[in-house]
Amino acid sequence: MNARWSSAQLAIAVILAAAPGAVFAQHTFVHPGAVNGKAELEKVRQRIQRDASLWSSVGKYGPLRALATPHTKVEAPCNAQRCAEVAKADAKKAYANALAWYYTGDAQYADNAMQVFRVWTTRFEGYKVVPGVSGQSQLNAGWIGALFGSAAEVLRSYAGWSEREQDAVKSMFATRFYPALHQESEWNGNNDLTQIDALMNIAVFSENEAWLNEAKDRLRRRNPRFFFLSSDAGIDYESTSLSWYKPTHWVAGVTQETCRTNVTPPNDNGHHTQYALASALRAAEVAWNQGDRSVYSENQTRYTTAMELLALQITSGNMQGVCADNKTTASLFDTWTIGYNHYHRRIGLALPNTGKLLENRDARFFWSDWNIFYESLTHGE
Repeated sequence: MNARWSSAQLAIAVILAAAPGAVFAQHTFVHPGAVNGKAELEKVRQRIQRDASLWSSVGKYGPLRALATPHTKVEAPCNAQRCAEVAKADAKKAYANALAWYYTGDAQYADNAMQVFRVWTTRFEGYKVVPGVSGQSQLNAGWIGALFGSAAEVLRSYAGWSEREQDAVKSMFATRFYPALHQESEWNGNNDLTQIDALMNIAVFSENEAWLNEAKDRLRRRNPRFFFLSSDAGIDYESTSLSWYKPTHWVAGVTQETCRTNVTPPNDNGHHTQYALASALRAAEVAWNQGDRSVYSENQTRYTTAMELLALQITSGNMQGVCADNKTTASLFDTWTIGYNHYHRRIGLALPNTGKLLENRDARFFWSDWNIFYESLTHGE
């Protein structure tokens, strides 16, 4: 993991990435159009305009307001795993400030977000990868890239953000994130989905059609290898049951990581699945905002059965006989809202288990962690 890319390898990566400013004729990018489309951004902005108390420290959007503070650091964190939490804090600050600017119109928030990007574009070394080897760098690039890509796309319409500074962010994505995102993680589907999420979001900000198509192609290949449907052909799940943590009952909605309790930490059943599902739904939302309805429609059964099974497992406290260890994780992440907003609110599907979980969200603490970022605030009612 400590090997640096050679200058020749980096040059090839940049060419593959298509340098910032390259023109792609086939797709007209929609802005804002990463995981936060204009409709959802405007919905929240108008809600806060009608009721300013929502933006108070104790209001509904208080968690975003609390994160939207000035960035006072002058150094970017290192690119090693020991600095991942610091990197996450910076990326969350950029994203929260970008959203705060859009929701309130206060230019100070935009300036706060820009300052994070100024430090990172000048001081961040970039994620290191070993060619052909799957490792932590790809996952870290996915976590942080998903947040930074979302933040940059929201902020891009701020008049005070110069083209020069935006190009610096595009260059950072191309040279210091893309090599780690491009190298597909094979050791865990959850990692690959996180990379796909990040690649989708930075592709939109960078107006890079090659990245966007690469991400959608990977998502198409990854979906049946992570979210089980009995109708999938050509995948021998039984012979790869070790990587699927040996489900005891194969039903629609089982995922590669549903039964993960046989590794530490204990009672992990459903914990990591929430991360993977969130990444897949975020990627589908980006495609939707870019006018591609196929990701949501082609995966309707796959995603909704995964949502419903996982929501039932979480609310009931047991794995519904799917895993040898029937105990569900105690973790609850803000995973479902983007999918529920689309499948239930937009197109009217009944999702009773997911709806029950979301209705009772005040009774349990919803974590927003890594690329799962307060979905109930950005896409909820």
